[in-house]
Amino acid sequence: MAEVEAHLETDRRGPTHELLTTENGVLAVFDEGVALFGTDPVAEIWNRTGLDGPVAAGITADGKRAVLAHAGSGWFRGTRWSLLDVETGENIASHRADEPPPALVASLTADARLASPGDGRVEARSLEGDDVLWSYAPEDACDGAVSRVVGETLAVVAVCGDRVHLVGLEATTGEPVWEHSWPGTVLPEMHPLTPWTVPGGPADPVERIVRGEMADGYVLFGRGAVFDRGQAQEFLPPQAAPGEAPAHVVLLEDLQDADARLMLQAGHVMVEDGLVGLDELDREGLLVDGDLPMSAQEWDGDPRILLGALQAVLADAANET
Repeated sequence: MAEVEAHLETDRRGPTHELLTTENGVLAVFDEGVALFGTDPVAEIWNRTGLDGPVAAGITADGKRAVLAHAGSGWFRGTRWSLLDVETGENIASHRADEPPPALVASLTADARLASPGDGRVEARSLEGDDVLWSYAPEDACDGAVSRVVGETLAVVAVCGDRVHLVGLEATTGEPVWEHSWPGTVLPEMHPLTPWTVPGGPADPVERIVRGEMADGYVLFGRGAVFDRGQAQEFLPPQAAPGEAPAHVVLLEDLQDADARLMLQAGHVMVEDGLVGLDELDREGLLVDGDLPMSAQEWDGDPRILLGALQAVLADAANET
């Protein structure tokens, strides 16, 4: 990602508003278009430019397709949007909608976009035909439903009486697959964390967790339960107590990927705080180009072995403080 950012510093299309990870590289979002860059080596693969800006873009949950949306012009004042194949940039389908561009691309599954008609329901609309695949409505006693996509699950949270209810829906059918609740009357913020989340990007909750910026109460939530078994746990601020409604729910798609990201970020913070030296990490073969990486995928060796070595270094440093 850093190499792509450096390459874009001199791009004549102007500053990028967002970098999105895909199965085939990094999608850079400009004012009036997008471009896909390969990462090894960094090179532009395709682009779509000259669109009526500003452009909003999103990547499907499987990383294989992109949705571009921008305000219409002329007689049509709504939003124009297109579905593209990430590998080739080929246009698969084009549609019009009433939602503003950022809202249209905000929640994408592999095959659908999630829309809120305004009556409390959540609709899944096909990306190719834009027809309604299914809809879900919380119980009448529930208020303020908010939804987020994490992998092939749609998580919906709502306040139902004196409890906060979180339900996971199977993204292709809308059928509930798990449910969890806490006592409380305030909706938590939801933060998806998936293998496609850009490390250190604006949507990445990892640094906020490690630096204690979710000290008002957070939980790591994956596979329908609070996740508290990871290697990184001993280096993180404690999660909210089991009977306490969290202010933040971090939704995990891949538990091992999330654990690796949390441990690497903990390592970065401990280096910044002077608790761990780069020389110690270098002796264990943990540095890439002289620094600790943000992603385990940047290592050439076996990530499981290297994460174990990182855990040992961080644990030794924590025990000495």
